[in-house]
Amino acid sequence: MADTVKERIMKQIVARLETISRANGYANDIASVQRYTLGGLNLNTVPVLYVREGDDTVNREKSARPAVARQLEVYVTVLHRPEVGETRSGDEILGSLCSDVERCLMADPTRSRLAIWTHNPDWMEVAIEDDLPHLGKALLFTIDYRHHFQSPEQAA
Repeated sequence: MADTVKERIMKQIVARLETISRANGYANDIASVQRYTLGGLNLNTVPVLYVREGDDTVNREKSARPAVARQLEVYVTVLHRPEVGETRSGDEILGSLCSDVERCLMADPTRSRLAIWTHNPDWMEVAIEDDLPHLGKALLFTIDYRHHFQSPEQAA
């Protein structure tokens, strides 16, 4: 069975984020980009980008058959653990990483023509357990897309 338009958008986001590296002109190298699995997150090597879906709602005012207009929330959480001897503040480190993520995803706001538009993200605080020496910030991207009303696998 073919992936839904939403799943193809999610896979495109992960693939784009995996290109973040100094060699590609970004300020940082990303250790891994992960989606949720039963094994949980691997934080052995950082920085890590954790990508997950939020709400995916129908926009009834913009839907017209045969298309269903939808708005998908995608959270990209940046997790990092500063190295011993790091001279930058935690906010500076997270700001640089989040800037790379925003720049990367906004370079293709139509998600390879799977979406109508990706809106610039909100940057939000992330609660991390006190005993973990990690920094975190989440970026909330909102993506407008459409699919056929009878088939979520078919872009419209």
